[in-house]
Formats: sequence, structure tokens, C-alpha cells
Amino acid sequence: MVGERLSTFLGLSRCNFSEVDEGADRITALYDWRRDPDAPSVLGEHKVSTFLSPQARLCYAAGWPGVVQDVYTDPSIAAPPQLMDVLHIRSVVEVPYLEGGRWKFLVSICRSEPGKGTVAVVRLELAP
Repeated sequence: MVGERLSTFLGLSRCNFSEVDEGADRITALYDWRRDPDAPSVLGEHKVSTFLSPQARLCYAAGWPGVVQDVYTDPSIAAPPQLMDVLHIRSVVEVPYLEGGRWKFLVSICRSEPGKGTVAVVRLELAP
């Protein structure tokens, strides 16, 4: 699948594709690839507010991608570090997809270690 190939190419710990219902504070993970098969799956429904701050939610709803170098210290992450540790997520790049002006989907690519560098470096890593 695309998520596994992308994850292998970029050295990711996790890759998720999710459907978002912002009005209901709901995100439904439809696909969840994990490098470590013992890491818990996030498939299914969750509250958006469990993971993202109100500011991050506004940015994603506007279609802006998010780059989080360290989930422990980034104010856009609402989840406690202990939860992110269990999920093997320490850094993440997320790209929202808007449909009809509404936030409908989210692609999340994650690593189990903190990110390094700048947004420009992340963009270069994602470039073909």
C-alpha cells in the first residue's frame, strides 16, 4: 500500500490516513501503518481535541499543513507525552485535505524520534 511504501522510503514509525468531522470533534483513522507491529493501532474514531490544540485545528481547517518537531514541547499537540510515547510518535508532519472548503481528511506521517532541522528540511525529505 502507499502508506507502507511512503513510510519505508522516509523511515517513518507510523503513517495514518483519517477522515475528519470537525463539527463533531471526530477523526476516524481509516488506515494505520506501523513499523512496530506491537505498537497499538489507532484505527477507528477519536476526538480531534484529544490530539490537537484549538490553534492547530484552526490551521488544519484552513488547509495549512503542520510540522511538529517534538510532540513533547509543541503547543499544537494536546495529547500528553505518555500517550504519544505509547503510539511511538515523537515528531509528525500532517497534511489536511479540504473538500468544499471543509476539512475532510488528514494524512499523518510520524517518527518515533524528535525531528531535526527546519520546515525546509522536512520539505526536502518529502520531495521526490
